[in-house]
Amino acid sequence: METDSHCPLDGSRAIRSILAALLACLGGAALSCNTHPVSYQPASGTVDRIEDTTVGGGAAVDILWVIDNSGSMCQEQAELRANFRNFIDQLGGEAVDFNIAVTTTQYETQSDRRFDPVARPGHIQSTPSPVTGALDACKYAPDSQGRPLGPEYRENVDNPDDNVNPPNYKPISNQIRQAVNCTQNPDQFENLLEPSEDELACAIDDNQAACNAIDKDSSKFNKGDLFPPQEAYRDIDKVLRASDPKYSTDDGLDKEKLAEDFACMSFVGTRGRSIEQGLRSAARTVSPELTGGPAELSLEGTTDEEQGNYDPNDDGESEYNPDAPNHEFIRRNASFALIFVTDENDCSLQQNLAEIPDDREKRGCTDRECYFFAEQDDPSPLATVDELYNRFMTNLAQSKGLSYSPDQSNPDDPDTLDPQNVLAASIHGTAAPQTVKQPNPLTSDSEQCTNKGDDYVLPTCTSKELGVARTGGRYEDFIRNFARSFPQPNPNAPDDPLRGEICQGSLSSAIEGIGSFIETGDRSCIPNRIFPCESNDECPPFEFGSSSEDT
Repeated sequence: METDSHCPLDGSRAIRSILAALLACLGGAALSCNTHPVSYQPASGTVDRIEDTTVGGGAAVDILWVIDNSGSMCQEQAELRANFRNFIDQLGGEAVDFNIAVTTTQYETQSDRRFDPVARPGHIQSTPSPVTGALDACKYAPDSQGRPLGPEYRENVDNPDDNVNPPNYKPISNQIRQAVNCTQNPDQFENLLEPSEDELACAIDDNQAACNAIDKDSSKFNKGDLFPPQEAYRDIDKVLRASDPKYSTDDGLDKEKLAEDFACMSFVGTRGRSIEQGLRSAARTVSPELTGGPAELSLEGTTDEEQGNYDPNDDGESEYNPDAPNHEFIRRNASFALIFVTDENDCSLQQNLAEIPDDREKRGCTDRECYFFAEQDDPSPLATVDELYNRFMTNLAQSKGLSYSPDQSNPDDPDTLDPQNVLAASIHGTAAPQTVKQPNPLTSDSEQCTNKGDDYVLPTCTSKELGVARTGGRYEDFIRNFARSFPQPNPNAPDDPLRGEICQGSLSSAIEGIGSFIETGDRSCIPNRIFPCESNDECPPFEFGSSSEDT
């Protein structure tokens, strides 16, 4: 990219003139920034400079996707994979210096409750976990009304003995194909790409006749046999970086390769706990405990003393740990974007679920605890949204080597986290009061909840493409705390519920909109404050470039 600057200079006011020109340039920089180091030119008259700048040197942003990995999320995850390329296009591609990472809503620490073999609370991850859960919509294609075309499907509901159709296994077949594409050697698993109807019926439906047809010894396929083993997946960096040479081509950013890797790292599966704790997971992901402190302390030339002095908790011990699982994801001078994708409400607890008295049979409907925690319990075991927001912001600041206070008086302090540089977006169901069907499962008749097909918490919306979604009220309350959030409130009715993006039947517009929102949300080229000054002595020394002579 070629840039042209024409700046009139006048004696002792040279610095003020350069800074004024910079401010003018920043104000008009809609899509990109000149990354050439700014330097003082002690001259009068006119200075013309034309420099070639490198693509990928635009505004820096660290992006965290928090993806629901519970049993109902297969359609939404497939939509996310399919539309990620458009997200990068809207983000600005080469014009943005991004770091991208993924974590899940899984927040269980007890091994006996961790159904998912990959997800760990707040850890960023890149290994696929594709084995499909029990939801019919994840296994069978829907009919025109959204009903899964499974083994019990009958088109003519008035005459249930008529029109019995064979199952349509297209969704799980697509899951298998995506999983094979993420392996180190896809050719090794070519046999998985075209499973027979009998193999699918045996593994998915426990159809004994189908099992007998493929195995004369009557040994059934295990559902996991339809997918490559965990160790077969290729290594993908936990952080996708615009600066990574493997994503560079002669034409710029290799968006296809980037989308291919994101498709695998975001394939977080549907075996996570149904108690989705997305807000709690986000706060833990950016905590010094998991980030190990500012990545800048890893730079060559940083002394052991400087690393040892990193003590945001003020407990006399350094929290700097370059071996922490999420280290080098968060950068000090980068903006931060947080994105949730979920079809149910947040259920972030103050303590682990195993520590809460196990009276779920009295509550009823097992995976609906969050409803009862939010609506019926007093006091509620849920952490408040405000508490989770402040925890997230404090952890993020500490992982950047900055400070944060909800009532900070000087947001321009370069050592304090500026809330304007933190963006939040959420794809969830439209916020609405949670209600239950009758009969009320709070009654003592536990038999009311023995039928797994009963959903007592009413959905916010249902679509053929994405299935059922319930209120995302706590996610909405959370993102409303941010100075910049997506979706944005209606300016004419700011208190109305935000647009529930997952209720649109497709995630395409939401994913593109978030990419555009992040790209336009951070236009700054110079992270430092600009000071007016009359002479060299009045200007504080700080670097715009990478060496001291560029100050």
